[in-house]
Amino acid sequence: MREVGTDRYRPAASVELLEGFAKKVRLMAERLDQFYEVVCFGTLAENTATSLTRGDRVVVVGTAETETWADDAGAPRQTEKVTAEAVGAELRWARVKVARRHDAKGDGPQ
Repeated sequence: MREVGTDRYRPAASVELLEGFAKKVRLMAERLDQFYEVVCFGTLAENTATSLTRGDRVVVVGTAETETWADDAGAPRQTEKVTAEAVGAELRWARVKVARRHDAKGDGPQ
């Protein structure tokens, strides 16, 4: 998780997620990995940064987009990016204890 500053006075954070799945090709398993940059704002950014650690399995709900850009050598590259509306622990792989926030920031549900 890296803090990327603020967006109109709201905390902002970005995290890179890996989606891994197996694909069977000619009776051989081939591992395919897809990386996503997930961007969070406001209390979601703060809670994600303090609640999750590297390697945690998570569920993300948000808007996905593909950004196309060129690297230093001019080769075309793509980044998969999700602007998160919700982030949570995947409860098949973790147990959590919910602790509600009680503050007056006013930028969403507490």
